[in-house]
Amino acid sequence: MFSSGGPLFYQNVQNSLQALGVLPTEVYGSTETGGIAYRQQIKENTPWTCFSTVTLDVNESSNLKVASPYIDATGQKQGFFQTADRVSLINKAQFSLQGRSDRVIKVEGKRLSLVELETRLQALEGIQEASALLIASKTRQETGVVIVLTPQGAHDLKTLGKIAYVRLLRRELHAYFDLVTLPRRWRFVDQIPENAQGKRPVSLLSSLFEKEAA
Repeated sequence: MFSSGGPLFYQNVQNSLQALGVLPTEVYGSTETGGIAYRQQIKENTPWTCFSTVTLDVNESSNLKVASPYIDATGQKQGFFQTADRVSLINKAQFSLQGRSDRVIKVEGKRLSLVELETRLQALEGIQEASALLIASKTRQETGVVIVLTPQGAHDLKTLGKIAYVRLLRRELHAYFDLVTLPRRWRFVDQIPENAQGKRPVSLLSSLFEKEAA
């Protein structure tokens, strides 16, 4: 079984294994590059291994650069195609994805990596998945987050109430982020909305915040 719509969450991979008896083989790539690498998440955050015809490199900003016979020469610079994905190279054939380089926003003049925010949120006790976005109105820009809780997290939310629970989470995040960049808009859902390709476009996430203020 193959999946190429985007990196799968580890819990979803495990659900597939339990239901179907097989781990999905994830394929990483793009329309411009074709297939770049693959993995099976035997453990959480299993690194990606490039295909034998692919050569990897990074630029000064840790953006992945790819050389492959499947890339149109017009899209290459000095033999490599530069992607918008930041990576951490483990060796010449393996890497870990670190998110999109274009997901750095500014909130009240302060820079914030939405990728780092999601990572920090998912490391907190009680949070299973998180997606972050910039919510812009006519008067201000705010950080919003869509959260899937673990059973314990759902229990804490019900026990404490939303205001107190969000205050607790913001306090923990403040150890890593400037106060003005902390999420002001929170949505707790059973499942983060995805499109047919398994991606989470901002339009879908934004729709969760349209009807009521957090």
